[in-house]
Amino acid sequence: MAEKEKEWKVTVVKGRGVTSKGIKVKQQPIEKPPIKPKDKLDLVLEEIQDVSKDLKRCEGKIDKLKK
Repeated sequence: MAEKEKEWKVTVVKGRGVTSKGIKVKQQPIEKPPIKPKDKLDLVLEEIQDVSKDLKRCEGKIDKLKK
């Protein structure tokens, strides 16, 4: 992990006094979890869902043709 140091300037006003300070902050990049490869079961389930959608569409067309 590459940490970056960033400096922020802060100005504090109290009554008549003005104070300026620098704050150093270490930033760490957010790591995203690796994309999980789909296993065979997930692929089969997706295919079944696609086929069932196609069947529903076909049933609707068949009903229209029957009328």
